[in-house]
Amino acid sequence: MTVGEMTDDPLQGARVLVVEDNALNRKLFNDLLEAQGAQPACFGEVKPALAALADQAFDLILVNSKLPDGDCYEMLAAVRAVDAAAPVFVLTTSMRGYPREEWIAAGAVGCIEKPITAMAFLERLRETLRGEDEE
Repeated sequence: MTVGEMTDDPLQGARVLVVEDNALNRKLFNDLLEAQGAQPACFGEVKPALAALADQAFDLILVNSKLPDGDCYEMLAAVRAVDAAAPVFVLTTSMRGYPREEWIAAGAVGCIEKPITAMAFLERLRETLRGEDEE
């Protein structure tokens, strides 16, 4: 039983993989998640994130659409190969012109546009962990 299962907040104790190349955004996600009691594992590139994914299970995954050594499609394929159920959000700076439907078809549960609003971002993650998110 995880900590989230013992509290009303599904982020409590949730293991969250964050793959974001911008150091400031990575720190923001890390700090927001830690403040909610989550256990974030943050990486700036695909390769170390894939290694972490091979070593442990995650409750939620956030991956930037474009990364220096790969993209969200590589991460989505890797996640789906080891855990078909883990919800994955693609992070993007703009929904305009991005292939949202392709990301969903590749295994993402949704997209989150940056910059984020902390309250809306955290509530979206909570809804997803509760199984209530409908994009």
